[in-house]
Amino acid sequence: MNCTLLLGLAVCCLALNSLVQAISADEALLKAMGLKSIYNREVRPEPDLDNANLIDVSFNLNRLVKVDSAAQEIMLQMWFNLEWTDPRLAWLGKFNSTFDNVSSIFVPADLIWQSDVGFFDLLDFKRTSSERVVLVLKNNGMVQYSIEVLTLSKCEMDMAGFPYDTQTCTQQVGSAVQTTETIRLKLEIQSERDTITTDLAKNTDFCILNVTAKQTVDVEYDKIDFTIKIKRRTTFYVMNLILPSILLLAISTLAFCLPPDCGERISFSVTIVLSMCVFLQLTSNYIPAQSNSVPLLTYYCSLAVGMTMVNVLANAFVLNCHYRRLTQPRVSNWLIRLLFLNRFVARRRRLFGIDSVSGDTLRPSNC
Repeated sequence: MNCTLLLGLAVCCLALNSLVQAISADEALLKAMGLKSIYNREVRPEPDLDNANLIDVSFNLNRLVKVDSAAQEIMLQMWFNLEWTDPRLAWLGKFNSTFDNVSSIFVPADLIWQSDVGFFDLLDFKRTSSERVVLVLKNNGMVQYSIEVLTLSKCEMDMAGFPYDTQTCTQQVGSAVQTTETIRLKLEIQSERDTITTDLAKNTDFCILNVTAKQTVDVEYDKIDFTIKIKRRTTFYVMNLILPSILLLAISTLAFCLPPDCGERISFSVTIVLSMCVFLQLTSNYIPAQSNSVPLLTYYCSLAVGMTMVNVLANAFVLNCHYRRLTQPRVSNWLIRLLFLNRFVARRRRLFGIDSVSGDTLRPSNC
């Protein structure tokens, strides 16, 4: 009987020992802090700056996803990081220093107090990292919040220099409810290079010139402006719009090399005009419909269309002169012919009956 009792006690001790060993240090620490029972996540932590909680904000740009010039929208992929201190979550020197050897643990975000600091005026916001947000909790009470997001926002673009334009877009971060009396923001980044990650993916349409972050105070709210400056890559527009239109302009001058009797001068020039109008229409598809500025490429295409129309008028004038040369006297002065005044002088001499060579009076012509 005693042997059976001793054997049962031994089995119970072994089971209890295995159960204690099965509990990790993180789980034991969470139970000791009482996050699910004692801790109140609806109440903000003890202020660490006068009467306000200080929150460090930082950005790490990963990728310039898309820039829509027509819709004036920009999409960015970045890491959005927040840090704050919650003294209620510090365990260094507490619990008889049992957990002092634990430097940090991972805690579900729904168990800890969080501020409402986020992005303003976004058209779309998506989290590309894990759907389950996990916070890093340090032994001194420091809480680290870090997520990877996709942000789509409006960007007012000045298209006057298109396609050689440089655009500046800004996204704003702050608290929509809590004023500076309860929440103070601090920009953690000190240099522009720290804002861009080393593995930044390249964009095929734009290149990033610089990325900056600046802290501002709007009335009673702390805000941080995240600004990105981009420059358009011009290879596509040069190869598909500018260079073909220059070649068409060069080809349009060949209309003067065609013999007047072939009858194709006007049709050839009109074809060039229609081609330039097509390029003008293609240009309008890449720029937004706005009236505050006219793009440089639109000026160029409009000028090219105007030059081709002048080409048509010049060819019509030349053909008119060619087919009426037999009905009007010839003007010998080269300067008058160069200035296209020969028809006026010839008509005057014909009306007054003056020979263009001898100066003798001629009989009035019926032409």
